[in-house]
Amino acid sequence: MTMSQSEQSVRVERAVGSVVVKHHDAVIAASKAALVVHGEREAPIYYLPRQDVYFEQMTAAELPGRGAPDDRSWFSVTASGGGLDHAAWVLRRPEGELAAVEGYVGFDPDKLSVMAD
Repeated sequence: MTMSQSEQSVRVERAVGSVVVKHHDAVIAASKAALVVHGEREAPIYYLPRQDVYFEQMTAAELPGRGAPDDRSWFSVTASGGGLDHAAWVLRRPEGELAAVEGYVGFDPDKLSVMAD
């Protein structure tokens, strides 16, 4: 999905309460200031402020096989057994509704446990 496609149908809201992101029993991020994006994918995507992310649990990752430059900086999880590629990202130049997530990290709910209360 290109950024222009995303901009047409996304809705960004402040998440209510706390959001915790885990891989097995390792906490990857925890925040009371998360945003939730509806429409970027089928499931809602939680974005947490960079300062609430434990980057020591992750490494920067390239996304192989892309012909065109990607609009995201990717991270793979190394905590708790690791081996979880491309589980988190930062949008490089968010525009439109997604401009609200600048400075936030998005987490793939298909790869990580994302719990909101």
